[in-house]
Amino acid sequence: MNFSFLRQLCKIHAPSGSEEAMSQFLLKYIKKEQKNWKVQPKILIGEDFQDCILLIFGEPKTAIFAHMDSVGYTVGYNNNLIKIGGPSAKKGATLVGEDSQGKIVCELDAQEDEHQFLTYSAKYKRILDRG
Repeated sequence: MNFSFLRQLCKIHAPSGSEEAMSQFLLKYIKKEQKNWKVQPKILIGEDFQDCILLIFGEPKTAIFAHMDSVGYTVGYNNNLIKIGGPSAKKGATLVGEDSQGKIVCELDAQEDEHQFLTYSAKYKRILDRG
């Protein structure tokens, strides 16, 4: 089985609320590949759809729904991390992202707080931008 397309999708930074890069990638892919499809879809995009893409295929009309965002983390104060979605978090995992100062490759740290809840932070050489 060829996983190259899935690898491409997983490399796109598209956390919840910031799906534009994924939307643009998928739209480019759809426009390039639709010539190979048996039925040509009607493509609906635009401000009314936010970063969503709607493809309408023939009769009867068929719809496919899927999330375009990815799970991960957003950065809080002092490199504390807030989970987005349900990432499987393991202490020591490598995290990849970027902020206003450039690309980031750091390590996930997980600690139990006083209520025995896990808190997450990014181990990095500087304070990361929030968000």
